[in-house]
Amino acid sequence: MFIVGDAKGRELDLARLGPQDRDPAKAIIEASIPVVDALSDEGSPATPAAVEAFKEQLNAALSATPGIDGDQAIDLARKTSGNAVITLVRSAYDRIRSEPGFAWKEYRAGVYRAVGTATVAVSSVPIVQFIAQNAEAIKTFVEQMFHNPTLIQIVDIIAKLASHL
Repeated sequence: MFIVGDAKGRELDLARLGPQDRDPAKAIIEASIPVVDALSDEGSPATPAAVEAFKEQLNAALSATPGIDGDQAIDLARKTSGNAVITLVRSAYDRIRSEPGFAWKEYRAGVYRAVGTATVAVSSVPIVQFIAQNAEAIKTFVEQMFHNPTLIQIVDIIAKLASHL
């Protein structure tokens, strides 16, 4: 009853997980496990400190007990995983979109004369390679977290372009 009369309280109440949100949020966290495991591999675009933070959050969320503290741990892990995946996909997509213009300019200048395409330059980008190698796990996570077919198509495009490199 007190929340209804307090604007900040209503805002915070809307931002928290409700009982009906707990199981879908845990499913999202479980879908993020393969992505976080892949980030642990050598050569991944994530720093060791970031991977450690992801793992701590995932472990806290997976072992969370019902209640406010557990819900907060689940929500934090869900949002952190979502932000990480979106950042990876956005970075790879931006790199792929910007590379052809740069390659054409350099090709005309003579740097790419022997190669002739921008695809070789893209293959050296660790984020693009990471997305391509882990496309299925990322698509599963994106489907659970965002329910966005366009993001899944973007991951497919990145994987397809990287496979031709």
